[in-house]
Amino acid sequence: MDNILALFVCDNYMLAAILNGDGTCKPLPSDRDGGRYYLYFKQNGAGGYDYGLQYLMPYRNGEAGAEGDVLQRIADGRRDLDIALYAVTSAIVAKTTGVSRCVATFSDSIDEAARAAVGENLMRSGLQISTREPLPAVVARHFARSRGMLCNNRKMAVVETLGNDLNMYIVNVNGSTCDVIAKRNAEGLGVAPLARAIAQKIVNTVNLNAHIIAPTDGKALAAEILRHYSLSEKVIAYFDKNPTKDTIKLSTNFACAPNQKYPVGLSREELYADAANFSRQYAAMFSNDLLAASGCRVIDLENIILVGDTLENPSVLKGFQELGGTKIITFHGDFTVFMDGMVATVSASSPAATPNSAAQNNSVPAEDSEGTMFQMANNAPANPPQPQYVEVSQVNVNTLKQGTMVYLDTFDATPGKGAAFQELEYQGSGIFLVIGSSRSLAPGDIAKPFSMAWNCGVQLDFMITRDGRSIGKFRTRMVKRIRIKA
Repeated sequence: MDNILALFVCDNYMLAAILNGDGTCKPLPSDRDGGRYYLYFKQNGAGGYDYGLQYLMPYRNGEAGAEGDVLQRIADGRRDLDIALYAVTSAIVAKTTGVSRCVATFSDSIDEAARAAVGENLMRSGLQISTREPLPAVVARHFARSRGMLCNNRKMAVVETLGNDLNMYIVNVNGSTCDVIAKRNAEGLGVAPLARAIAQKIVNTVNLNAHIIAPTDGKALAAEILRHYSLSEKVIAYFDKNPTKDTIKLSTNFACAPNQKYPVGLSREELYADAANFSRQYAAMFSNDLLAASGCRVIDLENIILVGDTLENPSVLKGFQELGGTKIITFHGDFTVFMDGMVATVSASSPAATPNSAAQNNSVPAEDSEGTMFQMANNAPANPPQPQYVEVSQVNVNTLKQGTMVYLDTFDATPGKGAAFQELEYQGSGIFLVIGSSRSLAPGDIAKPFSMAWNCGVQLDFMITRDGRSIGKFRTRMVKRIRIKA
C-alpha cells in the first residue's frame, strides 16, 4: 500500500499530512507559523517568493512585492501569482517521501479555477491530485471512525469556521459514502465575534467621521475590516490585561491613506454587546437558513459537529447547545485531526489517476448519449490500461471481497460511440470506487450499482457520488466483457 499526501486548502493557508499505507495519519507541518503553510508572500529578489504569516500585514498595507489572497486573485485571472503559490506547494512536496499521489480537501470558499491552480502547481513538482474529498465528508467519516460507529444512512450536521467564513452542511453517511444533502455559507462569520465587532467598529467609526471610503464600496470596506483584525487582537489583549478599563483610545490608518492617522475611541460595553449579537447569529442561521430551509429537524440528526475555534466561543457554543443539547460535538484546532477520515485510506492500494484526472473530476456523468461521448473524447485514452485480470462470465457483487478490482469492457455499435471501459475497486457494502473510465466518470467517484448481479450483454446502472454530492445516474454501454482481479 502506498503513502498518500493529504492536503487541506483554506482561504489563506494549507495543511498537509501523510496517510501511511497502514492507515495512520502523520501531520506534515510547515517549519514556521505553528505548522500552517500560510498563503502570504513577499518577493525575495531571486525571481521567487518567500511565504509566511509575517507577510500578512505588508500585504494588507499594500507594500510593494507583498502578496496575499492569492487563490481568490488567481481565480479572478491573476495567473502570474502561480509562482507565489508554487512556493508553498513545492515546499510541501519537498517534505514527502514515498508518496505516489495526493487527496485534497478544499474549503467552500475556494472556487474551481483556484482548485485547478493548486493541482497544476502540485504537478509541477511531480505530484497530482487523484481524489478530491469534500470537507464535511472527511469530518463525518473521521467522527464515525474515531467512535467505532457503523453508519447506515445516518444524518449528521457539520458546521465549520476554519477560514474566514461560516460553512454549514447536512450530510448523510452510509458506510464509506458521505453525501452532502444541504449546505449554507455566510461570509465573514469564521472570525471570532469579538474580533469581528472590534474591526467593524473601528473601520465604520473612522470612515463615518473621515469619509475615506465611499459607503457604497462594500469591497473596499470589507478589505479594510479584514486588515484591522490584527489590531482587534491587540484591543482584546488590552481589555484582558486591564479588566477595570472601560474604554480605550487609539489611532489607526487606512490602506488607501497609510500616512494619515485617525483617532478612535472604543467602549468595552458596546463592543461586547455587539459581539454578543454576533454570537447569537450562528445557531440562528443554522436553525433557520440550513435546517428549516432543507426541511430537516434536530431530531433527524445523529450529531451536530462543530469545527473551528470560533464555534467554541462560550456564547456561540451556548446557542448550539440550547438547540441541540447532547448532540453537539466540538473539535478545535487544525484540520489535520480529521485527515485520517479521507477516503484515500480506504483505497490506498489503488493506482494513481491519469494526469487529466483533476480536470475530469469536474465532469458530470449522465445517461449514455452522443453528446456525453463527444465531451469526454479528448480525455479518453487511446489504449485503455490492460492489467492482469481474469475474465468471468458474471459477477455477484455480494460475494466480492473488499479491494477486488473489476474491469468492464463495454461497446455500442451506434455510429460515433463504439468501445469504452470502466475500472472499479470494490469498497464493501455494495459500493465501488472509480479508478478509471473512458467517459463521463472520474477517478475518485463513488459508484453504487442498482443491480448486484452483473452479466455480459446488458447495460449496468450506477448512482454516482462526487465530492460528497449525488450527481445522478450513470448507465454503461452494453457490457461486452467482465474481468476481475482480487
